[in-house]
Amino acid sequence: MADTEKKYSDTAIALLKADIGFFGTQIPADLETYLLSLLEKAFAAFTRMEIHLDPEKLDDAFDQAAYAAWLYRNRATGADKTEMLKSIKRNRQVNQALNNDEVSA
Repeated sequence: MADTEKKYSDTAIALLKADIGFFGTQIPADLETYLLSLLEKAFAAFTRMEIHLDPEKLDDAFDQAAYAAWLYRNRATGADKTEMLKSIKRNRQVNQALNNDEVSA
């Protein structure tokens, strides 16, 4: 069965392009394909951290694009995640835990 869940939005694509320096410019098709795969990898990474992203929400698109930009810049170097990415992860996990407690209370 095919996975039909949307993994990124047009907003996330635009944010990622801007983050890596492409402002209103055409980029090669192979780079565009690569950037889309990074957004999918970012979505999968958040899923593995048990953090649900809704690609249509601006905050989620921003966090996904930030993670994908980190992948773009640092995947080959093996550099650790930035403090911003670590903070995004912590904040989302805490907020999710608090929201789950409210639901089960």
